[in-house]
Amino acid sequence: MYVRFRYPIDSVTVAFELRKPGEYVYEHIELLPYNTETQQFLPTTRVANSFGDAGYIYELQSLMRDLDGDGSQDLLQRKYESYLDVEADTLVFARDSLFQRLWVDSMYTWRTPLLDTTRLRDFAPLEYE
Repeated sequence: MYVRFRYPIDSVTVAFELRKPGEYVYEHIELLPYNTETQQFLPTTRVANSFGDAGYIYELQSLMRDLDGDGSQDLLQRKYESYLDVEADTLVFARDSLFQRLWVDSMYTWRTPLLDTTRLRDFAPLEYE
């Protein structure tokens, strides 16, 4: 595990980008927030990951931006998941979702869905194939 970058989250918190060994891939990325006033580390948040196995794919990507206008860096996350039955060569499911995680009270909130293309595919299948 090692640190690559440091990002300011708000006026008293910086986040260190941790590169950690992954189970199926070389590494995944987490943010380790540090409060400069209390001089304490806060719980980590996974911001990027990718793995797959025999027809299954999972990807998580994040972008840091101020989404709610409060001056702190929030996360915009995209999660893609699909499973292909390799024996039957058929797609079992594919999910592509967009979430926001706001920085509130020195932690990132749970994921709030912004867009789930799985639902859109049901109503307009030709546009999402």
